[in-house]
Amino acid sequence: MIVLKEENLLAAGGVRKVYVHSETPNKCIKVDKLTDHLGEWGTAHELEYYSYLEEKRGYLDFYAVAKFHGTVETNQGKGAVFDLVRDEDTQEPSQTLYHVMCKFHSSKERDMHKSALREFRRKLLKDRILCRDLNPWNVVVQKKKDGNIQYVLIDGVGHGKYKKFGRFRIFVKMFRHLRRRNLKSYELLKAYCLDTKFSDTRWTAGPILRK
Repeated sequence: MIVLKEENLLAAGGVRKVYVHSETPNKCIKVDKLTDHLGEWGTAHELEYYSYLEEKRGYLDFYAVAKFHGTVETNQGKGAVFDLVRDEDTQEPSQTLYHVMCKFHSSKERDMHKSALREFRRKLLKDRILCRDLNPWNVVVQKKKDGNIQYVLIDGVGHGKYKKFGRFRIFVKMFRHLRRRNLKSYELLKAYCLDTKFSDTRWTAGPILRK
């Protein structure tokens, strides 16, 4: 059993907490804030969806989503293990898209984000997975060694009625989802983040990110 310590807490959201894996620092562990939280937004539902995807497709490697590595038992209940997305230049955990969009961007940075956003949208459609929550605090911006950036979805995967969606319906659902959400364009995304109060995100940084 892995003991999750406060000093390794990355962040906490409305439903779950995320810790750096104490034995493998390039991974993180997500656990429910309440061990009896088994609803649509909890870890149990997410694990059910990943199990379904593996059974149907035979793989769990995606282009736009942090890699899932199964489960572990912790002192706070069952945890879901994922890649911890880090910037390649500093090895620090990558910042959320929300936090990055709230900063000033030069014309070069704007162009980089526009390109990264287009690529992220394309990869999400290619992955053919259902997302319940594409808010910018569920996406991180990873800095690459070559100076480029890429967006990675770290949370919000799944859907309450996922078994009703075939391959084509998933594509249509996600296509419409992306058009309605504030990931439609850089300008809309930037405006949305600037207009959204940090307190409304229900996202809190842990000791790791407060350093």
